[in-house]
Order: sequence, then structure tokens, then C-alpha cells
Amino acid sequence: MIRISSLSLMILLLIVNSCQVYKGEVEQELPDLPPPVGHNPQFITEIRDVKNHQVREPKLIISRTYPKSGDKVVMHAHFIDQSSFFMTGAADKDWLSKWCKGTIITNGVEVPVENIKIRESTINDRQALSLAVVMDHSGSMGADRAFACQDAAIELIKSMKTGDAMALIKYDGKVSLETPLTTSQSILLSGLKRTGLEGFGGMTAVSDATMLGIEEVSKADSSLQRVVIVFTDGFDNSSKFQVSEVIKKAKETNTMICAVDFGYGINQGFMQQFSEGTGGMYHHIYQKNEFKLAFDDIYRRFEYFYVIEFDQPDFGDHEISLSLCLDNQTVSDTVRINNLPDIGFINLLSVFFDSDKSTVKSESTKAIKKVAKMMALYPGMVIELRGHTDSSNRTGDPNHNVKLSQARAEAVKKALVKEGISEGRIIAKGFGETVPIADNDTNEGKARNRRTEFVILRK
Repeated sequence: MIRISSLSLMILLLIVNSCQVYKGEVEQELPDLPPPVGHNPQFITEIRDVKNHQVREPKLIISRTYPKSGDKVVMHAHFIDQSSFFMTGAADKDWLSKWCKGTIITNGVEVPVENIKIRESTINDRQALSLAVVMDHSGSMGADRAFACQDAAIELIKSMKTGDAMALIKYDGKVSLETPLTTSQSILLSGLKRTGLEGFGGMTAVSDATMLGIEEVSKADSSLQRVVIVFTDGFDNSSKFQVSEVIKKAKETNTMICAVDFGYGINQGFMQQFSEGTGGMYHHIYQKNEFKLAFDDIYRRFEYFYVIEFDQPDFGDHEISLSLCLDNQTVSDTVRINNLPDIGFINLLSVFFDSDKSTVKSESTKAIKKVAKMMALYPGMVIELRGHTDSSNRTGDPNHNVKLSQARAEAVKKALVKEGISEGRIIAKGFGETVPIADNDTNEGKARNRRTEFVILRK
């Protein structure tokens, strides 16, 4: 295979970027170029057990990171050998000690990851997916690459697991829902038009197409994991939606965006905003045959992964590293996260009360100090504390639960004031049982409904 030297690559990039010119509403097709030197994508194609496999070229990849409740962070990691084998069994008793190090660096200060727990999730644990495949059909793609991505989508449809739902979207400067969300392979296969760039070939509206993907996967039952796979070979030059709006919508709907860049004419870092902002996966590919490999890889990574759970650090920017110590070498990966909540986002606050009481229990101190530190870093920040109860009420007073939730919100406010936060920056509201998030007919549902939340109103 031909590889490109660094000097040649610089020259070719100048050519590529100069070739991506716009004539009215049409982009010029970009040339096919071989991948750069060192291009070694990690595509999972096979599952192997560490007990029966000699590991030769190991790599640890943190695929996604996201908060769990108010006090935990969860990572999904993949232990891969020789670029394509997912190594299963590395969370068994004999292997747990090899997960040798986890660190968090904040403002140059390194501390160990606290209370780390590791387990493996396999295909038997897999959550059904609500998936939208969003395909760039702008003029720069050209017919051959359009056919290649359509063929990759067809193969992905054929590999769908029972219970999964999928939608197909094509876009250039306009966005077209080719096949609405469905669990039927036959409908998806008949709905996907394998016609190259026919009907497309214009500009590029990545953000608008991704937003439609989010809206489509959100139509599925909430028990399905919502995922958008979106790729582009160039720049977004036609969208009405901003990246920040798309990410906000994805977070509100609990949707993960997995982004794929193709070729050399990309807007460096643009697509990674989607994946990093929503806990999704990212690939940069260069060859037509890699469309199928990338789609399959993303889909397969929901079947096998390691779940690493640990205490969430204080709010802010963090660099988190994880290491596996093998016999002859240590493999590591590092991700950057910012766990500062967005304005308007509802955050669960891990504070505790005795039944039917409004006195904050001592085990709530850590969560309260964490919010206080965040507010101290942002002197203009204003938050709203929201108290909620379940539907239980033995008092005969129809307003009892509203009063109780208000008293609990006020108690948390008082605790924050004790930490040095001005009371004028904190609004306390009690909602009683009026905003349930679970079924009040079960004990588990009632426990989820008894909660305290905070929302940032202003930073």
C-alpha cells in the first residue's frame, strides 16, 4: 500500500483544500488519496479470551466517559490486541490486579482515582439501540465514496441485533430522512437507495443532519440506548443549527453521537466536538473500505467493553488516565473531561434525609462541598435547588409533600451558605410529588422520586 510522507502530505493537503471550491450550491469532488504514514486505525473485528490468547500488541482505548447519578463517573474501555481483537476476560479475578493505575489531573495536581470498580459488559448484557446512521452526500464525496458508504450501511442493517431500531439519513446542504426509525431490516433495506449522489451533491449541513438524527432516535422507547453515527468528508457550510445546540439537544435526550471524519479535507476538531461532548466514539478514516470497518466497529463496541466506575472529581476540567500493567509493558489511555454542568441542565445532588425529615444527614457533606467549590470558582453563578418527594403522604395534609420538599431544599441552601456561598445566589424550590421520574407504585420508583436536584441558572 502506498503511504504519504510528511512533506508530500503537506503539498497534497494544499491541493485538497484548494480543490474544495463551491460553485453555487455544488461542491467539487475531492480526489482519492492514500492514507498518511502511521495511519493505524483500531477496528474491532474479533473477540478473543485473554486466557487463550498471547497478547502481542496491546492497546487500551477509553471509548466514552460520562457521569452516573451525582457522584460517580463511568468509563467504557476496550482492551484491544493487534488493532482488531477485543480481549475479553480481563475483569476476571486473576486479571483485576492488572488494572494497576488510575489518575485524575486537575490544574496540574495529580490524585489517584478513588473507589474504582471494574467489570466487563458482554453481548449478553447488551442494551438495545435506537440508532440513526447519518451519511454525508455532499458534492465533495463523489459517487464512488457515496456508493461505498451506502454499501457499508446495507451491511450494518444486515447485522442488526433483535430489538434494535435504526433510521437512515442522507444529507448535503439539505437533510433527507430516507428511512424513519424502524426495527424492520426489510424496510430499512428497501428504503435505502443505493444511487450514489443521485438527488444530492450540494453543500454540507452536518449539524442539521445530526440534529435530525437525534430527533429520530428519540422517538424510541427510553429503554433503548440512543446513538447517532454521523460522518463527513469536509466542512459544515450550510447548517442552521450551531454545534452547541446539537450537543445540548443530545444531552437533553441522552443521545450519544459517534462521529467519523473521512479524508484530508476535514475541519480539524469539528466532528470531535460532537463525540467528546456526548460521550461518543470518534474515528478518522481515509479509505472507502473503512466505512464498513468504522460502522461495524462502533456497533460492536456496544457489545463488549469494560465498565470502570469511580468517584466523580470536583466540577471542572480534568485529565483522567487509566493503565493496564501487563507482564512486559504497561498500556494506558487518557481522556479529558469537563464535568461542569451546562446552564439549564438538571443535576442530581447526592444529599440524604431521614424519612419525612428535612435535616441534612452527615453523609451529604461531600456533595454539598462539591457544589460550594463550583460556585466559589464562578462568583457570578446562580443555582436553583429543587426538592422532590414520592407520592406517600400519611398526614392528611394535601400540601405536606410540597412543604417537605421546600424544607429540604431550604436545608441544602442553608448548608451551602455555611460553606461561604451568598444566599442571594441560591433559589430553593419544593415540587413535592408533582415531577416524578419513576413509577410511584414500586419501592424502587419511589426511591428515585425522592431526590434533590440543582440547575445552573447563570454562570
